[in-house]
Amino acid sequence: MALSLASLLPDYKAALHDAASVFKGTPAGADPATQPADPDADFKRHLGIAARAIGIDGKRSCTRLGALTLVAGQSLYTDVPEDLLTPKASDWGIGAVPVWQQPAGALPVVRLSDQDGAPVLVLTPAPSAAQISTFGADYRYYYLATPVLTDSGSTLRDGDRDLVILRAMVEAARELVNRNLHKPIALSPGSGSYPSNQTPASWHAMLLAEYKAAA
Repeated sequence: MALSLASLLPDYKAALHDAASVFKGTPAGADPATQPADPDADFKRHLGIAARAIGIDGKRSCTRLGALTLVAGQSLYTDVPEDLLTPKASDWGIGAVPVWQQPAGALPVVRLSDQDGAPVLVLTPAPSAAQISTFGADYRYYYLATPVLTDSGSTLRDGDRDLVILRAMVEAARELVNRNLHKPIALSPGSGSYPSNQTPASWHAMLLAEYKAAA
C-alpha cells in the first residue's frame, strides 16, 4: 500500500508530541476563498523534505526510465520527471544498426542542468537529423529517482512510514534550532538550566544519528 501525505500526517503529528504546537501552518491570504489557511502546511513541508531526503541519501532511491521526444539540433528539454535526482545513461542508438550504417557524430549524453531556476535536461551534443532518422525520436534514458509524496499518493511503500516520519522529525528539530538562533541565553549550571538532552539542538542531533543508522 502506497503512502500519502494524508495518511502520514496523523502519525507524524502524534510523533512530535508537544513540539507539534510550535508549528502553526500558514494563515489565510487576502482572499480566504482562494487562499485558505493551512494549519498543516509546516507538517506537509517536513514530510515532503523527508521523502526527497531519503532518496538523496540513498536509503530509498531507485532507477527509473524516462523518455524525451528528440528534435534535430535541439539540446535543451524541459520535460524533466518530478522525481529525477540525476540522469544515469541511455542506450539510444547503441547497437541499433551496423557500425557502417551509423550516422556521423557522437551520440548525445543526457545531463541535468537548470534554466532560470527550473530544471532542464541537456543533450550533448544535440541530436542530428540523421541520427533521429536512423534511431528514432524516442530517446529513453535511465535516471536515479527520489520518492515523490503528494496529498493523494506516493512512490513510497507503507513499510517506509517510520523512516519518513523519523526524517521529518529531523527537519522539525532543525527548524526549532534555527528559530532559537536569535535568542542567545546564558544560564548558570545551577537551578533553572535545561538538561542538554531537552534542547532542540540535542534533540536534532539524536534524531539525525538515529536516522543515519536506520536502514
